[in-house]
Amino acid sequence: DEYPYDAQSWARLGSLYLNMNQLEEAVNALEFANAAASKPELTVCVELGHAYGRLLQYDSAIDAYQQAYDLMEEPHASSLGKGDLAGCLAECYEHKNELDLALSWYYKALEHNPQDDMACVGIAFCLSQQKDYSQAMSYYEKALALNPANKEIWLGIAELLVTIEQYDAAIVAYKQALEGVEDPNLEVLFALANLHFQVGEYQSALDIFLLIKDKNLPMPNLHLCLALCYAMLDQESDAEYYLKLAISDDAKAKQVYEEILKEARQ
Repeated sequence: DEYPYDAQSWARLGSLYLNMNQLEEAVNALEFANAAASKPELTVCVELGHAYGRLLQYDSAIDAYQQAYDLMEEPHASSLGKGDLAGCLAECYEHKNELDLALSWYYKALEHNPQDDMACVGIAFCLSQQKDYSQAMSYYEKALALNPANKEIWLGIAELLVTIEQYDAAIVAYKQALEGVEDPNLEVLFALANLHFQVGEYQSALDIFLLIKDKNLPMPNLHLCLALCYAMLDQESDAEYYLKLAISDDAKAKQVYEEILKEARQ
């Protein structure tokens, strides 16, 4: 009476809800599927992990993925292998900021699949959070060797180079991350423009801020950034024009403008 459908029907329903991104409903149906079955089913556990993960309920996601990992025999006729599940577990622990556990699962993912570039990226990220920068860089390089087309690797490298204050190298890495990308990410564009400004390459910074403006990307303080670039390039009338717009965006803009300008001109 408690489970009007059989386990398979609940599982199919849960799968459908997951594909429709109706996560609460997916979780309920998948939990019913496992409860109605004689023992937990691998695919149901994996999908439960995905659903809980997308709900940011990482402890429940970890329980589900761990159960799936324990159920899975290698090799398995599933789209996910044990390495993928280890990667899912690692990501959950990373989100919880439990870096040692995240690392151990990323290493396990790499053990299962030595070609897993994203496991290398995960290891590199955790190591950089633990301030082990040289080891982190070696794992980014390993990831790059496995998959040179993966832009996420270049982003990780760029962020690491910024952390260790190697700004010129970081600029090169950000450019690699943006190369060939039709719809560049606003955060990445801003990070690159900001770096150009920091190292005194004001025209390059301006070009990126103008690109952001042309693409109508929703960047706060864009007028302020444009004003600062024009001021550093001694284009006073443009600087004044954008400063007025910046002040109409935010009354504190003039004070911020003067502080940044003073610092940049020292």
